[in-house]
Amino acid sequence: MTEDEAQLLYLDLLFPAFTIALDTHFDITMDSLLGLFRATPPPPSDSARFTNPVQRPMHLCGPRTIYNSVKNLRKRVDFYEEITIFSWPSRGGVIVLERPCPADFDFLDLDRLDPPKKCHATRQEEDEFAQRLLLLGGKWWDSPARHALFTEPDHLQDEEEMAAQPEPTARENAWIGAAWPSSGGLVVAEWPTNMYPGGRMDDVAPDDVSRLFLCITMDEKAAVLMDRLGGKMWKGVEEYEGKAFIGSWGTHRGEVGELQQTWPKDGESQNLGGKALPGQ
Repeated sequence: MTEDEAQLLYLDLLFPAFTIALDTHFDITMDSLLGLFRATPPPPSDSARFTNPVQRPMHLCGPRTIYNSVKNLRKRVDFYEEITIFSWPSRGGVIVLERPCPADFDFLDLDRLDPPKKCHATRQEEDEFAQRLLLLGGKWWDSPARHALFTEPDHLQDEEEMAAQPEPTARENAWIGAAWPSSGGLVVAEWPTNMYPGGRMDDVAPDDVSRLFLCITMDEKAAVLMDRLGGKMWKGVEEYEGKAFIGSWGTHRGEVGELQQTWPKDGESQNLGGKALPGQ
């Protein structure tokens, strides 16, 4: 057999196999295309659908609220995103100190590594702690809901509730830094910020405010407030005149409304101990 005859025989054997493969591929393609136009089979009857139903876990979602007034009314420190210290005075409302430094924890006699989870068990102890928190520039909010309105993100807020609330006051807007140096007196730095329902524009706060987080002692904190943040020296609480709630313990009745009571009416015990407050 010559070379030309061998090539012709090879083509004769190859061509039928190629034809069969091409026909098979064409049939599969046509079936796929025709399937697009075929009627969808009817769903099973109700009896067949519920004869053996598949058990799936069910989750019930409650109503969306802006703030639960009975939630977290006893917590002392919050570590979510940034550190926040709370106090719950018997006169009502909540006093909040945001972003405290190590010197603040020592001033409040709190363990920095293992602070208490809840507030004091008696009104007297908690009131003493609340007064010390005010001395550090803590803000006295009328209620936990008022505080949450300006600190929780927008997506957790109720738009109608936000629109009905009064605008933040100058004292609610103010950024406050306070220190009690060992040499005596009081150092306070104040900065206006722009709070709004759902948050605050932190870019209007002092650029060097993060230096306060490094302060271990009140002397270090006072130096940072004076040298870098425009702080001012005062002789004591009685002479202080500014936007902080320092010195407002005996006179404050509410910022935009009445103070919301967060303590129960019955069942408090008494504590005769106490710690002297600086400047008093």
